[in-house]
Amino acid sequence: MKKRIYTAVLICALMLTGCTKKSTRQNTSPHNVVACSRSLGEMWMLSGGKLAGITDDGKDLGQKIKVVGTLMRPSVEEIIALKPSLVLLTGDIPTQQKVKKSLLDAHVKVKSVNVDNFQDYDKYMKEFTKMNKRSDLYEKNVVDVSKRIEAIKKKVNFKKQTYLMLRVSSMKNKVLKNDYFACEIANDMNMVNIAQDDSALDDINVEEIMKKDPDYIFVVYQGEEKQAQEAYNKIAAMPGWDQLSALKNKHVKVLPKNYFQFKPNAKWDKAYQYLYDYLA
Repeated sequence: MKKRIYTAVLICALMLTGCTKKSTRQNTSPHNVVACSRSLGEMWMLSGGKLAGITDDGKDLGQKIKVVGTLMRPSVEEIIALKPSLVLLTGDIPTQQKVKKSLLDAHVKVKSVNVDNFQDYDKYMKEFTKMNKRSDLYEKNVVDVSKRIEAIKKKVNFKKQTYLMLRVSSMKNKVLKNDYFACEIANDMNMVNIAQDDSALDDINVEEIMKKDPDYIFVVYQGEEKQAQEAYNKIAAMPGWDQLSALKNKHVKVLPKNYFQFKPNAKWDKAYQYLYDYLA
């Protein structure tokens, strides 16, 4: 009888142990996470996670984080060598989508992330903080930030004005449409993007820009700042550029990269405040 009781107790103990181990595995947040952009790496860290790898644009996030290639060309070999449980990729960079296929072929778990506005940031941070079991960081880095943004938007009483936003670099210059996150911030300041519904402006056609004559011109530098400035100076030297109202009224503003080139993440409210202060 005693032997039967002992055997039953032993079986129950083994079953409980197995359940505990299973539960532990299910509740463990992803380890050895690799992020293929500084913005994604910062988001993962803000959600309570740790990084094993990052592309070179985010090497300042930590000395112990392995650099796995560049933003435009992440190294599949270096990523796989870290044996990641999750790789975060930027969904709107074509070369990263090629990397995605290679990683999936190697049976590496991949997640593509597109953050085009604060709502996207909210969505992914909710998911990341849930993975890392840090709801407190969702409150701090999303909910509280959202409240501050709404408070700024309520103060906006500017008359409706037009703007043109340019992203310039040594490689390529681009007129930015409303799907760019910084344009959403400008639109929330009661501004209107003259390029949104006009493909004629895509190649920075000065003649077409002069027809719409924006009240403000915002410039975002990409890459090396000195080279980006030289690229903008070439645009500014085009015939007719100095006749634009924005130039005459000194309403041309180079926006800081940490708020308007890189996704501001937990500082999204500071980007709103920066533009509000400039326009006020």
